[in-house]
Amino acid sequence: MSLHVNDAKISDLWRLDTLGILDPGEKGTRQDLAKAAEEHFNRSVKMDSDGRYVKTGNLEAYEGVFSEWLQEGVIEEVKNYCNDKSDHYLPHRAVSKENSTTRVRPVFDGSAREKNSPSINDCLEKGPNTVELIPAVMNRFRFKKISVVADIRRVFLQIGLSELDRPYLKFLWLEEGDPAKPKVFQHRRVVFGLSCSPYLLGATIRFHLQNVPHNFEKTATLLLESFYVDNCVTSVDDHEELEKFIEESKTILSTAKFELRGWEHSYSDLESYDLLPPERKSISVLGLRWHLKTDSLTIDLRDCVEDDTPVTKRKILSTVHKIFDPLGFTCPVTLGPKVLFQECWKLKVSWDTELPASISKKFERWRKELSKLNKIEIPRCLIPNRNAPGNLTFHVFCDASKIAYAACVFLRCESENSTTCQLIQARCRVAPMKSLSIPRLELLACSIGARLSQSVSSDMKLENLPKIFWSDSADALYWTKGTETWAPSVYNRVKEIRSLTNTEDWYHVPGPLNAADLPSRGCSVETLEMSRWWEGMDWLKRPPEEWPKSNVTPVILIL
Repeated sequence: MSLHVNDAKISDLWRLDTLGILDPGEKGTRQDLAKAAEEHFNRSVKMDSDGRYVKTGNLEAYEGVFSEWLQEGVIEEVKNYCNDKSDHYLPHRAVSKENSTTRVRPVFDGSAREKNSPSINDCLEKGPNTVELIPAVMNRFRFKKISVVADIRRVFLQIGLSELDRPYLKFLWLEEGDPAKPKVFQHRRVVFGLSCSPYLLGATIRFHLQNVPHNFEKTATLLLESFYVDNCVTSVDDHEELEKFIEESKTILSTAKFELRGWEHSYSDLESYDLLPPERKSISVLGLRWHLKTDSLTIDLRDCVEDDTPVTKRKILSTVHKIFDPLGFTCPVTLGPKVLFQECWKLKVSWDTELPASISKKFERWRKELSKLNKIEIPRCLIPNRNAPGNLTFHVFCDASKIAYAACVFLRCESENSTTCQLIQARCRVAPMKSLSIPRLELLACSIGARLSQSVSSDMKLENLPKIFWSDSADALYWTKGTETWAPSVYNRVKEIRSLTNTEDWYHVPGPLNAADLPSRGCSVETLEMSRWWEGMDWLKRPPEEWPKSNVTPVILIL
């Protein structure tokens, strides 16, 4: 007799006591799951030539993908192969996605390695980080009246590989699942699992678009600024331009065997919108949800599933990473767990150690209200009336607290009948663990405000648009406008700010009227929703003569 339990969970033993006395709701749910499992089994079970039942799972579909690739020239079989030490084999596995056009697809692991040996990804130059392109693409997506998106079908499989590179991208397959029938294949097209593949794709598309015939140059230029990996995301001024862009884009990319598909655009005709299937009324655009009827954007929280596991440093980091907001309009809410994560580092706890109640309770309280973040929608289009855009001005707000420093850029549009203000981008950063004075943190906020304004105006090709910078720190403004010789840390920040902005464009704003106050201190979802922070400060919608004016004296003793 042994007291050792190998495979059974202790919780399974307790479930024996509930057989036949389950709560009706729970019982119904389990019966539905059992029925679905049985139906799936009945669809996939088969009998082999010996009269035995065989459960194939996704094996047939998986093998079907390789057969299709072989016919299309995506892969090739290696006949009479020998074990050359210079060859490399990629491990692979099946990934299932029920709602996708390709339900089962192979995923190749370029990061797999033998003990004490590098992976193939370790040996490749992966190129620039393409994630940095997302804010720029999103800025252009929001700038014009009609937004439009599409993607390239099976994009990585359209780019060929040199014969010299193919031996490093071999993989094994067992014919009919029989270990006695191994086959060796190698890739003839770029493999998605390699770290360099996104760059190769971008470079290939860029090269192709830079060499189009003269009559397609305008559309090619717009395409060139619209791609993130295989996603085309942009905006145009009217329906005539939209139709021309779609038609010419298809023609341009088809000459390189790229098929642009899945076209979606803003719907001014609600009758056409109502005919769309549910899955097309709200779609994912570079990590955000785009709602076509309201032409608005929200955060995508589908991956943020609650669980009852203990709160650890790893869990906090994982949860924060699941909230992808390239525009930063939710940064006042997402600041909270980032500050908690910094506290974990100060406590020097390991990744999987349960955190003290003082931290875990704050995190759980934050996570419980996270679902409400879905309710916050911001307009996709930055200028409501594109027919009469009026005078445009960038307004950049900078602020800091003892926990964080932040900057945000708004586009103010003053027309004959109204004045609107919309957030373009915001960034907030947790204050360094090494303690800095508030004035120096305020100066850091001014420096990221200067950088952010530069990148935003460049993305939108509005470099000559007037910019006004606002800070509630008399010290930071004194440093920025002053002529004295400062300490190196202050001097370097001031030098950068002056290189990116005109010192005459910096103004003081009282703290309560500073739009960057919220992201520099953090807030709850409810507070963010009530503030309608992304619409800018109310005073900014009034005439300039009614803007706040304040005479301040810097407190330069506090360094």
